[in-house]
This record gives sequence, C-alpha cells and structure tokens, in this order.
Amino acid sequence: MQWLINVQRELANNLTFEAGYLGSISRHVESYRWVSAAVPEPGTIASRSPYPNFGLLVLVENGGRGNYNSLGSKLTKRYSNGVTALVSYTWSKSIDTALGCLLKVFAFR
Repeated sequence: MQWLINVQRELANNLTFEAGYLGSISRHVESYRWVSAAVPEPGTIASRSPYPNFGLLVLVENGGRGNYNSLGSKLTKRYSNGVTALVSYTWSKSIDTALGCLLKVFAFR
C-alpha cells in the first residue's frame, strides 16, 4: 500500500513552496535464511556447520515486513528568461525486516 499527499502554496510572485508526505507498507516480503551457514568459530567449515553433509541449505520465507516514510519540501523561484532556482530537502526512514535477515545471513559467509 502506498499513499502520498502534497500541499503547494504561492508565497510571493514567482515563489512557491511545496511540502509532501509519502508512505508505504509492504507485507509478506520474501526473505532468505541460510540454515546451514557455518558459525564463526575456529576450525574447518564442516566442523562449524550444523548440517555438514547437506551443503548449502536456504530457507525461503514470506513473513518479512517493511515500511517507508518520507517528508519532502521544495522552494521554487522563477526568474525572467526561463531561469528557475530550486531548493529541496527530503527526510526519510525505511525499516525492512527482510533486509535485516539478509544482512544477518551474509555476516556468516
């Protein structure tokens, strides 16, 4: 699901300000978990792996979640002869549990 709302206001002649919010939610995001990843300890890879006889085992899950939120602002000044000055700023935050699983998996490689 996604949503967006923007508000624009003319502050003076040829000067406009715009602010907006953008958000999204993701559910049932596919993630991968390496079941047979070797534990980071001294010794051979086979001795550190929980299932050394099976090689690489990957579990595919669809229970991941994610959300994204951002607030953006923009100030635009129009000059003569088609010249425009634009200043903008965006603050955003993204949280994704599926990405956290991938980072955890790759830390053991």
